[in-house]
Amino acid sequence: MNGPQELREAEDAVRNGVTTVILFTAPWCKPCEDMYRVLSEIADVADDIKVYAIDLSKCPEAAIKYSVINVPTLIVFKGGRPVTRRVGVVRREELYSLISLGPGR
Repeated sequence: MNGPQELREAEDAVRNGVTTVILFTAPWCKPCEDMYRVLSEIADVADDIKVYAIDLSKCPEAAIKYSVINVPTLIVFKGGRPVTRRVGVVRREELYSLISLGPGR
């Protein structure tokens, strides 16, 4: 999980209209790690989805920019716009649904 460079890559993907999932995390957050693992599985089977994890301890400006107060926070972007935002733990099935079956897919 990275910070500023990862955030720049994620924002480039969003600007290019790629379905992008950004998971905002912290190093002490075990649920964040679990969610990132599931999101990585989704990205492996769906070539058109990009998944990024932003460690807020390395990139605190991202918390301000995206109004992230709690971790994990997940934002799904489609067509360059945020379409879904979830705070807290999200079950595997719901993650698949949010990304695969949400608006614009």
